[in-house]
Amino acid sequence: KRSVYKGNKIALVIPAHNEERLMRDTLKGVPETIDRVYVVDDGSQDKTADIVRKYADIDPRVELIQHEQNKGVGAAIVTGYLQSSADDYEIAVVVGGDNQMPLEVVEDLLEPIARGEVDYTKGNRFLMPSVGLEGMPWTRFIGNAIISIMTKMASGYYKIYDVVDGYTAITRRAIDLIDWGKAWKGYGYPMD
Repeated sequence: KRSVYKGNKIALVIPAHNEERLMRDTLKGVPETIDRVYVVDDGSQDKTADIVRKYADIDPRVELIQHEQNKGVGAAIVTGYLQSSADDYEIAVVVGGDNQMPLEVVEDLLEPIARGEVDYTKGNRFLMPSVGLEGMPWTRFIGNAIISIMTKMASGYYKIYDVVDGYTAITRRAIDLIDWGKAWKGYGYPMD
């Protein structure tokens, strides 16, 4: 069954490395808005792939893509982006396999793209602290704040918050325009 959000087919990319503990809960939370789910198992040494395969038996939207070796979360996201584009999905949403990103608010990321205003949106856990920051250790909270401040100063764009939140959405057009060979393969994926 296709949902097609406002005329757009939506794919969800889930980069996963050793996420056996939370992967099932992440997949259970995928809303009907999502037409396809690509779980990119980035060389996991645990049962992540087995859990995804079993879940795919009950949810045909789920597809497992495997990296034989760990290449980094950035590489896993790029793999999902490229598969999403090749399969003709207009928008690709990214969430981690650790069930920390609230999929019930995915339409907040999709709406500006569906209206044609932007090609990329990014979540901000600080705008929904009861959902997005629950359980975040203070050290991570402070580290996030420091990185966000440094990014604001370096970029000159002061409206950006929560720069390390991986909850994003991107259009197929943008995926196809970017040279992903130049993307950093580790945590995050800033350009060289």
